[in-house]
Amino acid sequence: MARGSALTPRNGGPPLRHGPPTTPLRRRGTMIRQLAALVAIARLCAGCQTRTLPPLAELLVQVDTDAPVPLTVNRLRIDLFNESGAWFDTRDVSLDSANDWPASFSVYSSAAMQHAAVARLRAYTEGSLRDYCPGCALSASEDLPFDPRPTPASLAELCAGAPHLAWGGRITQRRGAYPILGGGSQPALSGSVAARVTVAVAGPHHFEAQTLRSNTGNNLPLEAPRVNLTLRRDCQDENTELGVGTPDGAPIVVDTSPLNVDLEPGDYTLLTGGDSALEPADVTLAATSAVEPILETVTDASMVDASAPGSTEIDLIMTDRSRTPTTEPLDSATIDRLVLLQTTRDQKRITQVMLAGDCFGIKAQLAVNNGLLQASQSFSCIDSSRQLVPLTVETTVSLVAPAQALSKVGSWGRPDGCSNQPPAGAICVGGGAFVLGGPDFAGFGVSSSMPERVLKVSPFFFDRNEVTVAQYRAATAAGFSSLDSLGDCADFLNSLGDESLAAACISWFTARAYCKFVGGELPTEAEWEYAATLAGRTTKTLYPWGDEPPDCNRAVFGREQDMLSGGTECQDAGLGAANVDAGDHAGGDVTPQGIVGLGGGVAEWVLDAAHSFAGLCWAESGLTDPVCWEEQAVLRSQRGHGWTDPADALRATSRRRRPPREMDVGVGFRCAYKDVAP
Repeated sequence: MARGSALTPRNGGPPLRHGPPTTPLRRRGTMIRQLAALVAIARLCAGCQTRTLPPLAELLVQVDTDAPVPLTVNRLRIDLFNESGAWFDTRDVSLDSANDWPASFSVYSSAAMQHAAVARLRAYTEGSLRDYCPGCALSASEDLPFDPRPTPASLAELCAGAPHLAWGGRITQRRGAYPILGGGSQPALSGSVAARVTVAVAGPHHFEAQTLRSNTGNNLPLEAPRVNLTLRRDCQDENTELGVGTPDGAPIVVDTSPLNVDLEPGDYTLLTGGDSALEPADVTLAATSAVEPILETVTDASMVDASAPGSTEIDLIMTDRSRTPTTEPLDSATIDRLVLLQTTRDQKRITQVMLAGDCFGIKAQLAVNNGLLQASQSFSCIDSSRQLVPLTVETTVSLVAPAQALSKVGSWGRPDGCSNQPPAGAICVGGGAFVLGGPDFAGFGVSSSMPERVLKVSPFFFDRNEVTVAQYRAATAAGFSSLDSLGDCADFLNSLGDESLAAACISWFTARAYCKFVGGELPTEAEWEYAATLAGRTTKTLYPWGDEPPDCNRAVFGREQDMLSGGTECQDAGLGAANVDAGDHAGGDVTPQGIVGLGGGVAEWVLDAAHSFAGLCWAESGLTDPVCWEEQAVLRSQRGHGWTDPADALRATSRRRRPPREMDVGVGFRCAYKDVAP
């Protein structure tokens, strides 16, 4: 008895085999290289008598996908497990043309026997790989759903939800952007957190509050938001306030707020305020009965999401040796399906397996016991429900003659146009599937464009240009009210004469409020990158205009006065900002659809909270129109770059994160609009 599998090379060469031969299927798709026998085959020895091998029971497996090829899929990884669950072979083949699909391979056994095997099929794009880690387990954080920290919206809610703070302990909570404390000796301009303390013995007590420092995309620490402390006998009554702690000496780098006070036995509430408006922050409260410092300056480790978990503990064994691959397809950019295959006695049959685009990012769940796959306890995604379902034997039909297999490649995520007329000054961005992120601009930590992920974007409208000073003035005249206080930031809205400049020095809060005022919303990261890299094209490009590197005649960048401030390559083209149409010319900073200035000009606020693409916020954002959302995010994402930046920052997949209240001369915005009837 012998069993095996055979896959034919795409180059038309002879099939490589273990065991008895099979006839390759001649058809539209591709026969893949042979994968090795499902069980060991008896060795031929010198002197053995020649005998005729028994007929075979064969199952031809046709593998198709509805995902776009090669845009989102151009490789297929096949792993084979035998009846006992041992992983014994793997092959990875290039299928970079729609004509290569469906691909097929055969499994077979002696005609008198019926056997089963499991195949793990993973469709992915070239380069979307991660290190294989057979001994890695899921981290605790990866088992939990993404849960943005709640922020109270009123004083009553703040007091009712205040946790108990033990002496010598500490508690970290998220404060919101908007004030909820009114009156008292230190009115808060930002949100607040609170904690209850119980004093058992009269005497001196020490309290501290600290806001955690975060890191920018280039690993430089942001200044920590300032915080002050108040202590009340009755949380909701400002007249019961006992003391106030503020940053010593008030230099901006001091981010702890000690409060030393003699207390009688009883219950108290510790509350925080802040002297900066629109500044969410994670605040740690600490208390001790000794008057001594408790907290040290901390960099916020929580802002660096855990990387994706490793694989299950299972090794590939070939010829009694471990041959486990060093890399495997990246979960977020892969369709991952398990199929249970069974040959039928005395028959040649065929089964068809669909790798559904709706299953991108859903990792198969492999149950493993003592290094062996447990098929009855394993699950994978098979359709648009995006649910993990148990394995069942694949349906087969008789293989009477080679059939013409029709592929469904590209039917999922097919580009689609808009159904309505765009708002004034906006352009239709037809929806479709694409790969968000990529290795061409890896960045650092949370700002990295890796790991990439496959998703779909619905049709939407996008401002042709960045919002201008003139547009901002017109909205103000029509009743729009800014949430910002410009302070030392250059006042583009009042002091500059050129109305065609981008409206810069705008916080995320005001940018979003403006877009809502005019009937739109800030674009998501996915919408922004789709418009900048793929919309109107068949392949993703490095820059909004194509793959050619930026130069000073094409885009507005590198116009700072000195290298300490930013890019200086294009000083000869002029210093400072340029009007929003500066790149609107042949060979300029314009997409095939006519969207201008996504490469240079100014950086642009987008809707999403700033989190790693490897984190749970993105993992749970969905496949269609994803957004990484936190109501009171400490940091928000920006896309694109501008006149303050050097050329090497202009890749369209680059990301950076900043505090949402930050206002900068090099940061503006544009709006997106849903494709709905007005």
